[in-house]
Amino acid sequence: MQIGFIGLGNMGRPMAENLAHAGHMVRGFDTVSVHAEGVEIMNSAAAAATGADIVITMLPNGEILKSVAAQIIPEMRAESIFLD
Repeated sequence: MQIGFIGLGNMGRPMAENLAHAGHMVRGFDTVSVHAEGVEIMNSAAAAATGADIVITMLPNGEILKSVAAQIIPEMRAESIFLD
């Protein structure tokens, strides 16, 4: 399964790493430069979401979520799942 993970902070990074360690292909994005073991870091939220079966966001507030959703939903396939 290909997973896009947006928000690789204190909560998101360990979650994304666990998904990668479980054998999923995980592409991640965060506005701060981060390293997440097993996660391919992308240069934008839209790039992390493109082609994903599931896109997970772990963001600090609703305003940021709305902004990110506007960027990623147009890039997602119709059958993809968006999970916040």
